[in-house]
Amino acid sequence: MEFGNHMRSIKEKIEWAKRTYQRTCQEKEILDESISEMLKELEKKIARSSEVMKKNGVSRMCAECGDMSCCGEGIEERFDPVTILINYMLGVEVQEERVKKGWCIFLTERGCSLKAREIICINYLCDKIKEMLSLDELREVQLVCGEEMDLLFKLSEEIKKRLRRQ
Repeated sequence: MEFGNHMRSIKEKIEWAKRTYQRTCQEKEILDESISEMLKELEKKIARSSEVMKKNGVSRMCAECGDMSCCGEGIEERFDPVTILINYMLGVEVQEERVKKGWCIFLTERGCSLKAREIICINYLCDKIKEMLSLDELREVQLVCGEEMDLLFKLSEEIKKRLRRQ
């Protein structure tokens, strides 16, 4: 099964993820016990990353910044459709319309509407944030976010492998 590499627009990727979720996941073709366990673990890793970002002031700095270069319009085009599929698997109602011109389609007034985000969204820290954090805080953020990214990658690759078999 083709899993979206040919898609160009975010709208196509969202539509593919929605159809794939409805067709394969609700029928338990892909969403078996193994994938369900990985999803539960990913939710824990996401929560831990969020906790560490808040504790170290990263979330506050991002919210106060207002510079849309990080979460600006167009960044969503970098999303892999399988990441969007993972959000459906996590119970996210994937946002299909932009809240504000100039913003990423997934950005809301409260932050990102997705649970599972692309590596660039998890990993990127601007110079302002790097300067604000102590070396120990930066290490903690990178370590915890690295664990989230590692599991997201493994889950995504497992789903792609299963989709190819269909």
